[in-house]
Amino acid sequence: MTNMNPYRIQFINGYIEVEERKSPNGTQEAKCTLHPMEQSAMLFREVAEWANENNYTHTKMLMRNGVPYFIAWLSQTQEEQQ
Repeated sequence: MTNMNPYRIQFINGYIEVEERKSPNGTQEAKCTLHPMEQSAMLFREVAEWANENNYTHTKMLMRNGVPYFIAWLSQTQEEQQ
């Protein structure tokens, strides 16, 4: 994750708008806003499966001001943890 400009990733049930940033502890993370809101549950399941397959960890689906989103970050491999 190195892009600081928001961008979209298209999925079958909609798309996510990705905003890369640093967490308070300095970890690279991405705020991923789900669109369209009407399909957010199905889209979240689809994105969560994709994230797990691509070595990302993510929060549960969150909501702020009626807008669904989640936070994702690259999982550490066992070699990186040692």
